[in-house]
Amino acid sequence: MQENDNQNEFDEDLERLQDEYAEKEVVPDAGMNSGYALGINFMVSILVCAFMGYWADVYFESKPWGVVVGVILGFSAGFWQVWKTTFKDDA
Repeated sequence: MQENDNQNEFDEDLERLQDEYAEKEVVPDAGMNSGYALGINFMVSILVCAFMGYWADVYFESKPWGVVVGVILGFSAGFWQVWKTTFKDDA
């Protein structure tokens, strides 16, 4: 009889928890992969802007200033993306 009471208590607790968590929005945790994605996004933004700076150097014959400006802009854009992703508003 005690086993039956324990099972009933367990079932009631389970239902209560299911109801409680059904009301909340659950966001899946990306785990370790989110760090890799941030790093890749950061590096891609730097490389793309550096390539655009290289193209500007070739077009305007302004070596090395286009690449320098491109790397600085890429670093800024990458850092901004990491900042927005890391400190995004959860509301």
